[in-house]
Amino acid sequence: MERVRYFNRQLLTAADLQTEQDYFLDRHQRLNLRSYGVGVVSGLRVSVENGEIHVRPGVAIDPQGNEIVVKETRVLLSPIERASASLTISYTEILTRPVPGFEQPEFSRIEDGFILRCVPCGEIDPGSIALADLRSVNGRWRVHQSAHGWSLALCVAAVFVTVLWLFRKA
Repeated sequence: MERVRYFNRQLLTAADLQTEQDYFLDRHQRLNLRSYGVGVVSGLRVSVENGEIHVRPGVAIDPQGNEIVVKETRVLLSPIERASASLTISYTEILTRPVPGFEQPEFSRIEDGFILRCVPCGEIDPGSIALADLRSVNGRWRVHQSAHGWSLALCVAAVFVTVLWLFRKA
């Protein structure tokens, strides 16, 4: 990766500014993957209430290192015509703030977003993260298995306890 080297009176183009953004996005994504790995970092608990699927606020890292941030509880209708399903989340970018362009309107901002989907079990898109498996039991949906692993706090605590144990042995 290369980044822009600025100097006085330099003519900057949209391509230069995009190169700058790409450089830091790439670094951030690599750091996310090496620090947290792929999956749920915190929150994103799934429950079924009154026939609706609720996803609580939280953060996840997708396979490309993108942060997926859910700021408020999201409610989905239960999957139809299936006995089981996997609830997945994936990162998406949403173009916002249209402004006049040379030939047509252009969007001046990109907003980080996410897509929640219920897919058949075992058919999870490679760019998605499984949040939970859902099963229909006696006509009612239930969270069969949460896809949450250890949270970051538990991982840090486990490392701390291991280090203490190693120092005691020494």
